[in-house]
Amino acid sequence: MEQTNNPLRFFSGSSTPVGFWGAASQLYDPFDGWRVYLLKGGAGSGKSTFLKNVTARAGDEAEVFYCSADPLSLDAVRVPSKKLLVLDATAPHAVEPQLWGACEQLVPLSLCADETLLYEQRESLVRLAREKEACHRRCRRLLGSAASLLSENRRAVRERLDERALASVATNLAKQEWSRTGDEGCEERLPLSAVTPDGFVTLFETVQACCPRIYVLRDEHGAAAKLLQLLKTKAVADGQHVCLSPSPLFPDTAIEHLWLPQLGTAFLTANRLQPVEFPVYRRLHMARFYEEEALREHRNQLTFREKTAQELLSGAVAALAEARNFHKEMEAHTAAATDWPAVSRMCDTFLERMDI
Repeated sequence: MEQTNNPLRFFSGSSTPVGFWGAASQLYDPFDGWRVYLLKGGAGSGKSTFLKNVTARAGDEAEVFYCSADPLSLDAVRVPSKKLLVLDATAPHAVEPQLWGACEQLVPLSLCADETLLYEQRESLVRLAREKEACHRRCRRLLGSAASLLSENRRAVRERLDERALASVATNLAKQEWSRTGDEGCEERLPLSAVTPDGFVTLFETVQACCPRIYVLRDEHGAAAKLLQLLKTKAVADGQHVCLSPSPLFPDTAIEHLWLPQLGTAFLTANRLQPVEFPVYRRLHMARFYEEEALREHRNQLTFREKTAQELLSGAVAALAEARNFHKEMEAHTAAATDWPAVSRMCDTFLERMDI
């Protein structure tokens, strides 16, 4: 993955069993003085190039968000200190203006393309788009099957989970790591993990860059997600700013990683999909919260489902890799029909407006 000046790197979202889950619309508050530039244009129209130019201008202040479907491509750049956000606002992470002009502005890169030439190539583009979507449908089905198997594992041991002990650990960790501020707490969703054409990727280096105190929760069956939910609830109630990364397989129900950037403390989940192999402050093994008998009783079934889920995830990754190939062919069509000097002029015009 391409390096930037700033170590704070995230994904804009991820493929999930129910489609693409994206964080784009949650990256800014339209009623809080943000300036947001929405890039509109087809594959290969210069959106990622525009975002790289913004990143170069912003330097160390930038936070960059990568495309999970092509981790070499940028989807968004945010500069929190200036309340500035520039993002690829096309599907699957489409965003439309809520306060036109007062917050959001459109950057119509599609105007730099020769629509007559693209229309003449429509049969090829339609075929590629359909092939690409078929790959994404296959990916969703495979992710859904993998998530179903892993959910069965969680259900199999849930009744033997010592939730009282888990709550006690959450209370003790909260007392150790932060105090009540009297302010209003808040939470922010910033995806660190994604299913990509290159495999299951987690950007642990982002948390390493801003959190010197890292706890690792080793877990395969859901106890870590419960502990993180308890910690998140306590932290927000105590007035802390909390960042969380949802699970790509369970985006609406499971927190996978949680960190408090102002305190420099993080809690990361480690498992077979995302091993944590760098030095950390403390490691907690979640197996201690399950009755050993329960794990022993279901061991064969748990292992079988885990291995099968891994194979299904490999199939989903392969489907995304195939979709990326079709996408690149679509990009080639658009790039050949694009007036690149016009794109450059449009970029320069909007970059001057951004004052970075």
